Amino acid sequence: MLVSLLISLGIFIAGVIVLVVFYLKNKKTSKPQVESFFPVEEIVNGALKIGASYVKILSVQPVNYYLLNPSDQQAFEEALMDAVRSLNIPFQVFSTVRSVDVRIPSMQLKEISVHETPVRAKYARDLAGFLEATVSEKAFQQRNTFVIVWSDSLQDLDSRMYQAIEAFSRARVTLIPLNTAESIDLLYELFNRDAIFKPALAVQQGALEKFVKGKGIVIHAETKEVGHA
Repeated sequence: MLVSLLISLGIFIAGVIVLVVFYLKNKKTSKPQVESFFPVEEIVNGALKIGASYVKILSVQPVNYYLLNPSDQQAFEEALMDAVRSLNIPFQVFSTVRSVDVRIPSMQLKEISVHETPVRAKYARDLAGFLEATVSEKAFQQRNTFVIVWSDSLQDLDSRMYQAIEAFSRARVTLIPLNTAESIDLLYELFNRDAIFKPALAVQQGALEKFVKGKGIVIHAETKEVGHA
């Protein structure tokens, strides 16, 4: 009787040890939480708040390097190097490949056609249809480059942003700050490669119209009367 009890107790203890080992192993190899690699707390006028710092993303609009002759290419390279060396603020250059989204240009062309002459309206509609048909058959991608600056305060962040804009402008490179919607779309695309869905466009088209912010309560909801059998 005592021997059987000791054997049962030993098996129980061994089982507990195995469960603890498996738990610790799975805990170490489990996937990290979203906060560990996406620490953005909020976005204020396009500025990302990450911890105690603020980050601003600037889209690079360069000249067409390959249309320049060799002497102009060399002059551009030297001007760009001088612009980078003149900056005394921390910044980062980031490049990524993004899918070309023609939905917004297509919508704009359709809106333009309403207020144009019949000839121009037809041309706008035909162009919008051509864009939509082309993208439905094959995907287009483009490489976008961004300059990222950061600071511990919004005021200093704006100052650094304008320093970067001025420095790159001397090399005929235009930097355009991303607004909140553009920043959200970029972050979404980086974490969801080749995604067609765009949060900003969805909100613009009324995706959140029926919800109270922060509550998740549907308003203007229809109620159905339950009939009696």
